[in-house]
Amino acid sequence: MTGPPAILQTLFDLAPAGAERPCANALVSARALARAVLARIERVLPTARIHAPFHLHRGRVDLAILHRDVTLGILLDASEPFGAPPRTGRGSEIFDYAVALAAYPKDHLLDEKPPHVWGLRAYTGFDAGVAFALARPGSIARDVPLDGRRLFANGVRARTPLDGEGITGALVDHLASRYEAIAIAREFPCGGSIADVAVITHGELHLFEIKGASDAAARLATQGPSYDRVATTCTLVTTCNHRSFRNRVPAHWGLIEAATVRGTTRFMQLREPQTNASRDVASLVDLLELGDLRALLRSLDRLGRGSRSVPQLRRALLEAAGEPELASLALRALARRARLSRSFGPLR
Repeated sequence: MTGPPAILQTLFDLAPAGAERPCANALVSARALARAVLARIERVLPTARIHAPFHLHRGRVDLAILHRDVTLGILLDASEPFGAPPRTGRGSEIFDYAVALAAYPKDHLLDEKPPHVWGLRAYTGFDAGVAFALARPGSIARDVPLDGRRLFANGVRARTPLDGEGITGALVDHLASRYEAIAIAREFPCGGSIADVAVITHGELHLFEIKGASDAAARLATQGPSYDRVATTCTLVTTCNHRSFRNRVPAHWGLIEAATVRGTTRFMQLREPQTNASRDVASLVDLLELGDLRALLRSLDRLGRGSRSVPQLRRALLEAAGEPELASLALRALARRARLSRSFGPLR
């Protein structure tokens, strides 16, 4: 194992492992530990961006740092035996480097951190300042292929803020790799609203609403109920500019943050969607058009003779099968229509 990466050596002015400087007091308070780190950042990395704390999909880190093209996550385990629980380091592989700073008597917690986390021991010197020594080297998280890593969503962003159109194409590719979809549609009409992206799987409909950097939140009040009437799950996709939007959607909605990282649009799952209990099969049937309804009734041998209006055909279809079968039939019809639209274009 080689020595610490340059950013760690610069930021923490590391003493060699096992060669700590003499210390006047082994105890380091949480305030002193955080203050020491922030002071070092201000002095040696003055242009760095800092997020404290930074929430991950499986936990959080106490400090997240972006310096040029390098991201660093820091976990703080101060001397106090009480207070906030220690960070486990789960999910910290999204950073280029993850570091745990532990002070007596919590330095044993370094052994519980994931292998990619660098372990540093914090201590108080005779000058009353906090110093650091390397206690445990970490493996390089970049052993994971770059395309397969969960990259830091607040990383290097494009100069131009992400708008809805800029997110949509990348989101379609992202969802195609996550779902076993029978169709993916853009601009999916549902009631009086249009969802930006719809993923149709066998028996399920997943809707995604995109709010880019220039979008307003006002329409969420009407879009949300429309989506919940027909979707199995719903997810809001937004940027760091609009994190407040997460408070405007129901708790069962998923949350995804989009960001441009090293020139590529990446997505970070902040909250997994829960199954929507408000879905109404009749509302799903209302999305079907004349040709869809006739084809489905013909397949059930329930079409009958003579011309019928769309409302009549919808009522006939609702009477022809139970809810699970109706939902599956309706989604297959919608998927067929989506596949017929060119390049997953607007489904209208």
